[in-house]
Amino acid sequence: MAHFEHVRGNFIFLLESAFREVVEDRDLRIFQMRFGLSHDGKRDLNSIGRRFRLSDRDTNRILVLGIKRMIRRGNSELLKEESSACVQILSYLRNQIGPFRDLHIKNLVDFCEEELSHLLINAQAIRLIASLTYKEELVEMVVEKATAEWRHRYWEWCNTPEDSILKGQLKRSFQNLQTHIIWNDSDSSIGADAHPVPIFATRGVNPDFDRAGSFFSRKLKRDVEYESHNELRFFSQLENAEEVVSYQEQPFRIPYFFNSKKRIYHPDIVVTLKDRRVFMVEVKPCHLMYEDQNFEKWIALKEFCRQKGWGALMTDSTRAAQEVQLSRLNFYW
Repeated sequence: MAHFEHVRGNFIFLLESAFREVVEDRDLRIFQMRFGLSHDGKRDLNSIGRRFRLSDRDTNRILVLGIKRMIRRGNSELLKEESSACVQILSYLRNQIGPFRDLHIKNLVDFCEEELSHLLINAQAIRLIASLTYKEELVEMVVEKATAEWRHRYWEWCNTPEDSILKGQLKRSFQNLQTHIIWNDSDSSIGADAHPVPIFATRGVNPDFDRAGSFFSRKLKRDVEYESHNELRFFSQLENAEEVVSYQEQPFRIPYFFNSKKRIYHPDIVVTLKDRRVFMVEVKPCHLMYEDQNFEKWIALKEFCRQKGWGALMTDSTRAAQEVQLSRLNFYW
């Protein structure tokens, strides 16, 4: 297991495969709901317990035992140099986070932001990864320190000083994503002049989302709402990108068809650059980008942008959809 690049961006699929190796169908559904691998609404212990007629205590016991089984199987097969999903999970985490490195807490938070950013970072995601990476007696200490690191980083994203290292990182990340914007063959530089960009949202964020929040934009001189940590990080890139003049969240209502029904889709962001070019952005976790419904939304967004002479980008805030697709093809080949 010396080479892990094929796992990057596909960790969520490998995680589900590892669960399948150690738990039965009902318990797998509990894992899927608790850790955001399904779309069954709330993922708290109480709602999961009602679904399967279990107490909170029994639901939590199933989760804890499943993780322990994954660790035991992975550790035992690691010695035999087998390549089950459990082995790959443990090897990948130890390689990426490195429990014996000085900066392992920061590495853990980095990992959660990149691979599990659709979860509530300071709860399920950190605890899950800590449990799979560290000895049981260290987990609570690691979760406490990692949560404090996440909160500090969240503050930094919203209050990035001009001379900070983070500012440079955000700029470089945005520059990389720019290379993956899909521009139309026509002259896209007239996009902002030919088609005015909205200055109001067509809907507000869902306040029930446990990842939702807002921050004050120094660039826009107003509060900006977000629905996920992925969106927050992408907004922080726009805030620090000199080539970005303005942006607007939830700017349009775009019709599309899914399962033979007409539906309405609200793209996440429209961005205007200094050179008057405009592009629209859909922010999605890697493992959700190519789901059937999201893929139909992506097709509708590209067609909408083509008609306006704008660009289109789908990203998780660190990788573009094109990079994720290539990674996934390599993973399954």
